[in-house]
This record gives sequence, structure tokens and C-alpha cells, in this order.
Amino acid sequence: MLFDLDGTLVDQESAAAAAAAAVGWAAEYGVTGVEVAAEWAVVSEKHYRRYQRFKLERLGLAAEIDLLIAGDTLPAGKPDPRAFAHALQRLDAAPHDVMMVGDSLTNDVRGARAVGIDAVLVDRSGRHAQAGVPRVRSLVQVLDVVRR
Repeated sequence: MLFDLDGTLVDQESAAAAAAAAVGWAAEYGVTGVEVAAEWAVVSEKHYRRYQRFKLERLGLAAEIDLLIAGDTLPAGKPDPRAFAHALQRLDAAPHDVMMVGDSLTNDVRGARAVGIDAVLVDRSGRHAQAGVPRVRSLVQVLDVVRR
């Protein structure tokens, strides 16, 4: 099973609030706009995998993860089919052996389906009711979808 981390397993809203606070702090020191974005990109790309591992450890999930495939190790970002093909290769699995669980209809669900991977949308707000894809409101419901 492939899980998207941010927004699916991890609360992304708190991270966004922290990022907004960091931008505000930088502005107080005269660092704004493009400079902040450029520095953030350099730092996040350099440490992305380690940061994702840290989040899993903080949640107590690190021991449950057999393989962490971070965005900085992919040949292309989601929803590009190469991202999912890379994951299949790393898992040594065929598309029919894997299920993608994510919170983005485009990046996670449609991206996975483009290479033949079944996918489940975590739609906590219910805003994608007409999407025509398997949906759950919480991760607890994923097993119900798998059993179908």
C-alpha cells in the first residue's frame, strides 16, 4: 500500500501555519518574497527525506513503514506517471499488487490510476463526492475499501 504523507497521514494545516509564521519572521528581518521562497526550496530539497522520516518518527509510524519514497528521490513529481512507476520498481511490485491512498484527487488518485494502480481518495470534507473514485472520510475506512 502506498500512502501519501502530507495531508493524508500528517496534518498539513499545522505545517502551513508554521510556514506562514516563518515567512512573517523573515519579513521582520527584511527577507521577503523571492528570497524566502528560494531559501525554502534549497533547504526543503536538501533535507526533504530526513524531514519526512522525522515526521513518521514523531507520529510513531516509522517502524511500520517498509520503504519511504520521498519526493526528492523521484524522477518526477506526482502526478507524473514516472513517480508511480518508480515506486512500483522500488517495491518490486506490479500495479495490481498496490493501492495508493492519498488526499489529492489529481496528484495521488489520478496519478496512480494512470499507471494502473488502484487508488483511494481521503476526502475528509466530502467535497469530491462526484469524483467517481473510491473515497473515504478517514484512514480507518481504507480497510473497508481494500476488502471490497
